[in-house]
Amino acid sequence: AAGTYSCACNAGYEGVTVPGTCTDIDECAQTPCGGNADCAGFAPPGEGFTCSCTAGYQNTGSGTGVVCTDIDECDAEANPCGAGTCSNAAGTYSCACNAGYEGVTVPGTCTDIDECAQTPCGGNADCAGFAPPGEGFTCSCTAGYQNTGSGTGVVCTDIDECDAEANPCGAGTCSNAAGTYSC
Repeated sequence: AAGTYSCACNAGYEGVTVPGTCTDIDECAQTPCGGNADCAGFAPPGEGFTCSCTAGYQNTGSGTGVVCTDIDECDAEANPCGAGTCSNAAGTYSCACNAGYEGVTVPGTCTDIDECAQTPCGGNADCAGFAPPGEGFTCSCTAGYQNTGSGTGVVCTDIDECDAEANPCGAGTCSNAAGTYSC
């Protein structure tokens, strides 16, 4: 008709909500990628979209189809848990640390527990933790001290070097001190 006009939107656009205006079609609005996938529409004036699997999933589809299936991180050649047991879950995994190990501060890491960090041996004693994968520790008295504890307890008491049968100072006077002596 004379004096009128009509609009036709270009590919990738739709509707004429305000005369002369076309809006970009949001191809991702209908979730075309399926489960466990992210959709990304092309920026205008582009037309179409791409699908990519979310973290923990891999594309096992063929051709242009995207089929996102769970990655079994526990089935990998290298145990992602290190010194732990791996349990696969949808899109992720978890670790249970073996005895003598703790924490999963970084996903997949179990660290050796430092049993000596809390100074379990007490004063005048040295603590030695067992090397991984060992669990536990041993205590030994430092030089100048002896273990007077019973059973598994370590009680380190000063050795009175001056009370020994042979005077360590010879003809001099011996003076005992904590962990040592002087002449």
